[in-house]
Amino acid sequence: MVQTYFADFDLEHIGEGFNTQLKGWGLYFTLDKDVIEYYRAQLEDCAGPDYEWYLYEVEIEKDHIENEYDKDGWELYAQLVNELGSEKKASKSMVEDNGIDGIKYYDEEDGNSLLIFNPKIIHIKKTKPITAYGKVFEEKRK
Repeated sequence: MVQTYFADFDLEHIGEGFNTQLKGWGLYFTLDKDVIEYYRAQLEDCAGPDYEWYLYEVEIEKDHIENEYDKDGWELYAQLVNELGSEKKASKSMVEDNGIDGIKYYDEEDGNSLLIFNPKIIHIKKTKPITAYGKVFEEKRK
């Protein structure tokens, strides 16, 4: 069985997953259970029975999260991508130069979600191992 468990979020494997970085370079979190179920089903379709995936319940510090409705965060991000030539560099600049750790957004596909540039503000509260085809294992608590 291939396990995908990790103890902390980091940016090392951005872009290696089955979905692209549609909104920007960072870690994506949803606040909607329907979206969670959609992505769980996507994993089931592509992973096969030899993978064990984990659902992470997290707490995210929201002191420096921009709200998409203000548009300032997205405009700054787009400007930085243009100036710096990459989404990765723009994400780093959002945190280091502008004090913005992420952006909260809403769209039809992802519902209410967060794009996080700074993994240090993400705290794992518990994990729920799941495998393809709906097998659920015991909860792990951190």
